Amino acid sequence: MRKFNRDSAFSIAVKDPDNLDKQEAILESLVIGDSLYLIKANSIYRMLTADSIDPERTELGTKHSYEKVADFGCSSEYVARVLMQAVKLVPFINSSDAEKDEILSHIWGLNSQLLNCRNVVSELEHLYQELIPKCNQIISGNQNNDFLPALPKVPELDSKVRVYLTNAKLVLIDTFKFLSLFYAIPINDRNESHFNKHVEFLNESLGADNEIVKLLAQDFDWIRLLSECRNAIEHSGEGQRIEVENFSIKPGNRFSLPVWTYDLTKKLKVKKGPHDLLNDLDVLCSNMMHLIEDLIVLVVMDKLKSHPILALYKIDEQALKSECPVRYDVTLKNNMVS
Repeated sequence: MRKFNRDSAFSIAVKDPDNLDKQEAILESLVIGDSLYLIKANSIYRMLTADSIDPERTELGTKHSYEKVADFGCSSEYVARVLMQAVKLVPFINSSDAEKDEILSHIWGLNSQLLNCRNVVSELEHLYQELIPKCNQIISGNQNNDFLPALPKVPELDSKVRVYLTNAKLVLIDTFKFLSLFYAIPINDRNESHFNKHVEFLNESLGADNEIVKLLAQDFDWIRLLSECRNAIEHSGEGQRIEVENFSIKPGNRFSLPVWTYDLTKKLKVKKGPHDLLNDLDVLCSNMMHLIEDLIVLVVMDKLKSHPILALYKIDEQALKSECPVRYDVTLKNNMVS
């Protein structure tokens, strides 16, 4: 038997623990902080070296391994247009390796929280595909009966909404912390979710005509709505309440998909619903992804504005790569079409 030496070079086949027969190539490897991440089209893994598992080296026979950290890879726009876009652009605006690592570490944490939200949406989509036919069958199969059996439900739906909203607010907080890496927004533990104050600071320091300020002003209504929805589910009370209804029977022997109603009149004077829960969560998730991508792009544009030879450009839709559809790159200014 070959003697194992944890300090020797090694190769490893990275397989999906949920589907060991699935063959998928590693498309990108990234060192972020002290970790090596392996990016596939539909999943992300973190290498676990023997020294990361056993840093005190108390068991020299400890083997290297890896763990799956995301069920989304670079073919998903939620990875390509955030992490992978940043990986492509950040090196052009920072010469220091330490600064690049700080920015990418922050983006990776931000992206992970966004993927937690996306995972809730994907899980609900999968459950809907399973439960809607069952509900239809119950309704159609009991037309001649005097009663309808109970409908199946999305398990732990309230908990799923809580997970989504908790991570969504963290996404918003870390989005402004990302901006603070470049524009010195005075963010601390006590004011990190005071998004109106952060926008006011940027407005004063960058000017109302700055594209970043205009984007945040344009998106501020849904940013505040999402933040207050999280507060309502965490600190429920009069004028600050969310109600979630699962699959339910409605008049006329119909059934309703899960809906939610939110009363945010304490802070926002907003009271709406019942609205399609999955549709709203999907739209808000897309809003967050687009906001992060746009801010990454606008920061890079701002930093390259006075660069003598480099400029940012948008890749043609036809030229986007399906395995990693990043949409922006940097080129020489001489290559830009007027």
